[in-house]
Amino acid sequence: MSYTAYIIIGVVVAVVAYFVLKKQGSVGRLNKALENKDYDSVISYCEKSSYKKSVGEFNCEMYRLKAIYFSRSEEQTLQELLKALEKDYTVDQKKRLIDIYYHIFLQKGNREYCDRLLEVINTIDDESFKLCQQWSYDIMFEHRTDYIAEMDAAIENKQYEGYELGVVAYMIGLSYYYLGSLDSARSYFYTCISCFRPHDLYVDLAKKYVNELSAKIGDNINI
Repeated sequence: MSYTAYIIIGVVVAVVAYFVLKKQGSVGRLNKALENKDYDSVISYCEKSSYKKSVGEFNCEMYRLKAIYFSRSEEQTLQELLKALEKDYTVDQKKRLIDIYYHIFLQKGNREYCDRLLEVINTIDDESFKLCQQWSYDIMFEHRTDYIAEMDAAIENKQYEGYELGVVAYMIGLSYYYLGSLDSARSYFYTCISCFRPHDLYVDLAKKYVNELSAKIGDNINI
């Protein structure tokens, strides 16, 4: 290998190292600000072009919306979320935002905001995703219990994975809970936990149901 080639490789490695360190520094400051509940700083950082370049525009959007959610009104959170969903993000990125905030509003019982987000959801070119969100809406707000077989079939057909698989399993558990089928409800609540990341919304909710149902059933299965 020539001396020039070594120089080029050295420059490339140095540039890559620079950007990696810059990203780590930016992410570290954002995480520290969140940890300290300094939400105004998070929002300010995420509006800087340097942070958007180092952390990534969509990741900045995620940090920014999280800070807004914890420090502003729910109406402002919704408005900023709707603006984010109008941006030129990928379908998967938009789905990720919806998975977080649609289900927060769903669990808070905010039907108006869920209705507004459903309008956006129905524009997304992913029928399975739309179906999951509609099932969740109907089960939470209408206490529907007639989707169990359909949702079970979707799981058997491997129609869902990850977060959405967990949501579907949770909603089956909730349907059985409405019906008073305690063992079946607990089984689905317990199973859904493994589909989520540790800090996802549904983890604590499912655990509470498992413990509640275990007390009613009268055994020692608690988590």
